[in-house]
Amino acid sequence: MQDQVRTGPRSFKKPGFTRSIFELLGDDEYPVGRTTDISDAAIISLDIYRSTRHFFALHMVTATQAVRICSEFIDKKLALAALTGGLLAAHQVVGSPDFDHNHSMPVNDRLGDAHNYKYAWACLSEYRHYGDDRYLGEIRELRKSGLIPRWCAANEV
Repeated sequence: MQDQVRTGPRSFKKPGFTRSIFELLGDDEYPVGRTTDISDAAIISLDIYRSTRHFFALHMVTATQAVRICSEFIDKKLALAALTGGLLAAHQVVGSPDFDHNHSMPVNDRLGDAHNYKYAWACLSEYRHYGDDRYLGEIRELRKSGLIPRWCAANEV
């Protein structure tokens, strides 16, 4: 992803996440994943969402959590290859941002309840797996902003 950051944002012909992914595929420029450790994907996904607060970047976190859980039941190498290629593609679609700084949690509820809960669950699940306190920080911010009820993850946050 650092190569994509250095290269800068790609211009897509039409807006929209799905159209942009299809453009990458149609131009034979869909990226190939490179990491062999899902924890690397988890760290980078969280970094990108925290640095952009972009709706599609949120899905990088939730997809990584889902692949980590599902990889127990499917070919782990194949799952990780698909995930990391998808993360690289999503990073391009959200503008290939640098991810070395954090933006605060949005105050307004642009994500909607379903995405707020999905993100909170992914953060709790990843925290329990990796022990990275940044996930708990995300849950705290969701609660503080009123985007999830105070009782959500109250025993851990």
